[in-house]
Amino acid sequence: MNAFYLHKPDGTRTEVSACGGCGLVAAAGNYDISERCCTCYHCGQPLSDDDKKARRQGHSECDQGARAQRGIERLEKATLVPEYDGPVYFEGGHGSLGDDYFATPDELAEYLDDYCEDDSSRPEFAFCCTSRPIALSVDDIIYSATEEAYEDASGDLSGVDELREAVRLFNEANKALLTWDMDPKFKAAIPARAMSYADRVDR
Repeated sequence: MNAFYLHKPDGTRTEVSACGGCGLVAAAGNYDISERCCTCYHCGQPLSDDDKKARRQGHSECDQGARAQRGIERLEKATLVPEYDGPVYFEGGHGSLGDDYFATPDELAEYLDDYCEDDSSRPEFAFCCTSRPIALSVDDIIYSATEEAYEDASGDLSGVDELREAVRLFNEANKALLTWDMDPKFKAAIPARAMSYADRVDR
């Protein structure tokens, strides 16, 4: 934004540039970065002071639109799983498995029936999910406990073998507890609305 090149004391221009809005300096050869600084990465319009303070590269609404578009493109590429009846992911929703996660496509359909006023705003597909057990990692535990200690502190710990056995037993005892992750490779069809919004309002 109103970018300019920096000059040496003798007036010779360098290849180092800066943003005319905030003065942020870019490395040599990156004039385009200085030119785009303080403007939205998506629409090119100036960023607000709040956006700058939050170190955003785009307006909040533009970022949301870009994420939504990326989600649409990923859904188009995902493989449809026929008669899928497991958990599904829908960004911005609130399902029984937590924010964005629904136990089944039917549960998501009921949620959308309440929040989408017409079929044009109602999505047809949602991402399938893959499950994994909730499990502890001994290596992660040790790393977390020693990352700010002296070098090679993890090698001086005692009782590591006993800890590994205790964690193994803990993980085995809790293997039935699952958490879910969105799988962008696969999608499920969301059941159609049982009754139109207008019909429900009329009733």
